Formats: sequence, structure tokens, C-alpha cells
Amino acid sequence: MPNCTPYTASYYTMGIICALDKELLAVRCLLDSVHPPLRVSRHDSNSYTLGTMGGHNIAATCLPASEYGTNSAASAASQIRMSFPELEFCLLVGIAGGIPGKEDIRLRDVVVSLPIGTRSGVVQHDMGKSTPDVCFVETGSLQRPPRVLLGGISSLRSNPHLASNPLREFVEIISRLKPAYSFPGRVNDLLFQPNCVHDTSDATCDGQVNCQVPRTPRGTNHPYIHYGLIGSGNKVVKDAVLRDQLAKKYNILCLEMEAAGILNVLPCLVIRGICDYSDSHKSKVWQEYAAATAAAYPKLLLIDIRAYGPFGHIAPVALDYTEASNASEPPNGRASASDGQSDRLPRHPARPLQRLEDIIKSPVAVPSGQLIDVKPSLCSALQAPRMPRSATDILKKAESYAERRGLWNDVPSDTTPLIAALKEWAETRSSDVLVLEPQGPSAEPRADDLAFEVISLLKSQSQPIHWILSPAFADPLTEHDIVHCLAEQLGGSFNHSDTTINLQELLSGMIPQALDDIGKFFFVLAVKHLSLTLSLLEILKAIQVKPGRTVKIIMVGYSPLYHQATEMLPSASVHHIRPAQPNPKRRRTQTRWRERVHAQIQPDSCR
Repeated sequence: MPNCTPYTASYYTMGIICALDKELLAVRCLLDSVHPPLRVSRHDSNSYTLGTMGGHNIAATCLPASEYGTNSAASAASQIRMSFPELEFCLLVGIAGGIPGKEDIRLRDVVVSLPIGTRSGVVQHDMGKSTPDVCFVETGSLQRPPRVLLGGISSLRSNPHLASNPLREFVEIISRLKPAYSFPGRVNDLLFQPNCVHDTSDATCDGQVNCQVPRTPRGTNHPYIHYGLIGSGNKVVKDAVLRDQLAKKYNILCLEMEAAGILNVLPCLVIRGICDYSDSHKSKVWQEYAAATAAAYPKLLLIDIRAYGPFGHIAPVALDYTEASNASEPPNGRASASDGQSDRLPRHPARPLQRLEDIIKSPVAVPSGQLIDVKPSLCSALQAPRMPRSATDILKKAESYAERRGLWNDVPSDTTPLIAALKEWAETRSSDVLVLEPQGPSAEPRADDLAFEVISLLKSQSQPIHWILSPAFADPLTEHDIVHCLAEQLGGSFNHSDTTINLQELLSGMIPQALDDIGKFFFVLAVKHLSLTLSLLEILKAIQVKPGRTVKIIMVGYSPLYHQATEMLPSASVHHIRPAQPNPKRRRTQTRWRERVHAQIQPDSCR
């Protein structure tokens, strides 16, 4: 099998550590893509989920079942750094007990560690020594969060266009995939007086009305984000009196049990969702939702932080050779088919493509074999704001990559059964979904190429089809680019420069109106923006139930999250195809492949 540039440990520059599996589940729901597992050291007992989030390649793990505390967390941090030596920093994401008082902290809120004065952002309240006068003296200190993360927090807090509920979109994604992570209801957010101890005979303490602290209701149910000090220790705090003593002494906002073990092992930012008030009334009602709000904050933060490249593994600049020069082929050339090698371009699937203007402004040491001669006119052109890509441009780019890589269109061993399955599925009269999930290390580029081939096939049969794609442009497509492309296909438009527009509201009004007169149509979803995919599926689900309407949805992806996304379509019949690996010894030209396709599917077979 040809070398498809496998993922290596050096590609991962950010770690995420969770204490509980329910916390890691929420994080995994927000991954933009999921990568194949890697072999790690036999001395590393961590289990990893690898993928991308906000343009960063991440390695996520959680502590072993039934283990918790600073010692277990320190062990996990040491092992993740051993297996992924290029990690720049780590995020500790999960739930914690809130401390009401100084700030109006409610269950569901998020607390982010931020240095204050001489404190680094986390206070280990049980680290110190007891003196003869029964006085507890702190000893030692913890590292501050990395400067790049503190800079990202400043950028986020100073953004005048930040929505009043910036976490909503990501929390909704998690709750759609896992309903148990939905909002438990304001009625379950009860705060009791410090001297009111939980009555074990009353599971909810509803009868202790006189013990409840009266609080002014918030005008909204969405979580607030608080920044300040977080208390960390090896013991669970379920005592409101002790909680308030610690809050008064250290000026902390919440209490947890892992951060102090990680901070001196790996540069780390601590993010906690509040699930209880660290008192005797502690329960698990809010744990899932608090885990969802905590997982949403890293997604929001990382979108604003530039991705780092490991030294010696810097991705080459990806240029559109038809636009950047008169050369018809990339400078690296391609291997011939007779050599039994893949003719695809060198590619780094685990790392987002580095933009050329970033290299111009911040020169770095690039290996000699990866330098590209850039024309001065191109450098100046890239400094101007680019116009949104048209649907034709995106389709041409997808075709170009498909023809160069040849991972689908010249392999009869997996195209033949795929074409047969596609033909049978397209001829049915009911609305349903076809999920195409390539397997193996080349799953991502194969999915990109397959999406183009399916679109090309349906267009050649004059079928009513709408599509969204994300080919690998040098300047990656954003959600606004993709919606602009879809709006063009639907005969509408919107202001591309308006970044505050609600894309879901736009699509929910545009798609049904444009498709009212079409009795049957195909919709190909092949993008790496999970939130956009879920929004489109919600709209298409509403269209499917209309009488006289047949909606065929084709989802092409390499992420297990896309497989889970189909669960929100209970009325549809979902079919899965996981084609076999390509056989490099059985190759044929693009022309012969298209002849085979047209021989199997006649013009009237998809009607």
C-alpha cells in the first residue's frame, strides 16, 4: 500500500486531560475530526483520543476509572508528555464544586484559571506544613498558564462582537449527540445555608425550604464564564463551612482535585464547569451539563489561538498552482503509476495548512526540502482580503485533488461495489441517508475525493443535487465560505463580510424556499465543520417529513462524530458503507473508470 503520510506523535501540540469519562465524552463530541490511534510507549498507561479542534492537533485522555486526585493527574500528565514530546501546553477540562459569594456563581457556569497577584491561577490548599501554634503554612508554588493561552483569553474577553452566550452552539452540539447532557432545569439549582447539613432521608432536600439561600433569578439560563483562582487538593470538599473558609483565605472561585498535580509537569490552563456547591448537598444531577459547558470553552478559545508546528515537521505551504504560477504541476512532481506508488501530493493530514502570509510575517526554520519560491506579487496579493470562493472554484479544486491523488477513481476493487450500492440506494423512493465512511490512514483524503466523485456522478445523470465540500485550499474555507457556496447553488446570496450573521437561521429560511418546487433531490454533505453539518441535518430533517418530497442525503466523512450525527434523523433509514482499502496493484486511468461508471448507471437509473 502506498505511503499516505501517516500521523505521528510529533503532529500533536496540545493535550486535553479529563478526570472522568463523562468529561472526555463531552470533549470528543466537539472534535472537528478524529485521527487513527497511534502506538505509544508500553510504559504509558493512558488511552488517547486523537483529533483536531479549532485548527489544533490534540491528544485527549482521562484518568483511569475510579482514580482521581493530584497524584493520579500528575502521572497522566507525565505519560502524555512522554508519548507526545511536541506538546506545547495542556488543558485540564472537567467539573468542579463552585463557591458562591464573591461572584454570582451558579450551577452550569464555567470557571477558568487566571493568575491574580502572586497566585498562578491554581492554589493547592492542602500543600504546606503545620506549625506548633496550629497554623497551616503554604509551601511551594505552581506554574502560571502559558502566555499564548493568557493572550487568547485577553483576545476573547476584549472581543466586542462576542455573543452574549458564546458557548451555546457547542453545548447544543453535545446535547444533540448525547441527550443526557441537556440542561437539567433552573429548578434543580438550589443553594443552601452553610450550617444546613444534608438530610439523608430526603434525596433532594426539597423540604428544607428555610435552609435555602434566596437569590435573584437570572434573566437567562445560559452559563456565565468566570476568570480567577481555582482551589485544588487531594480530598473531596463536601462541607460548606470549610468551603467558605478556603474561599475567604485564598479568594478562590471553585474547588477541584487534579490541577495541582499537572501544573508543574506540563504548562496548563484549568477549565471547570460548576456541578455543585461543595457542600453536603452535593449530587450528580448537573455533572453532565457542567461537563458540556466546560468542554465548550476550549473550542471557543482555541479558534482564536494560532496552531503551533513541531520543529522539523513544519507543513509545506499549500499553493493553488494554477493561481500562483504558470506551472501545470507542483514543484515536487509525482510518482508514476508503473512504480506502484501513489500519485497524490505530499500531504500532512494531521496539521492544518500553514498560510503563506503567516510565514512571511513570522519566518521560521523550514527544512530545505520544503521551501517554495514565492513571487513578490503573490505576497502582496495575499495581504488583501480575499473574496469568497465560488461554487465552481470549490468544485474545480476538489476535482484537481481527486485526479492527482487517485485514491478512488482508478481502483476497481472498491469502486465497483460502491457504484452498485449507490445505484440501488438512489433508486428507492423513500427519504433516507447514506453514510460513506472510508477506513484506514488515508481516510481523510479518500473521503474528500469520494465526495467529488459522487457529486460528479449525480450531475452527469442530470439529478437535482446540492452539495457542500471542504477541499484543501491554502487559505482553508470557513463556515461562511461554505454557506456562501450553498447560497449560490440555491440562487440566493448573503453579505460575506458580515461575520455576525446567524448561519443556521439563514439556511433554515433559504433551503426550504429554494427546494419547494423539487420533488426529489440529493444533498451531499462532506465538510469538516460538525456544527454546520448538524444545522443542515436539522433543516433537511424538517424537509423530509413533507408529503411528496424525497430527500436523499449522502454524508461523506472520516469522523465517527458524523456517524453519531445521523442519530438525530430517527425518521430516516440510515445506510452505512465502509469500502475496503485501495489496491495499488490494480490501477486504471480516469477515462476507463468513468466508462465503467456510465456502463453501470444509465441516465434513467437514478430517477
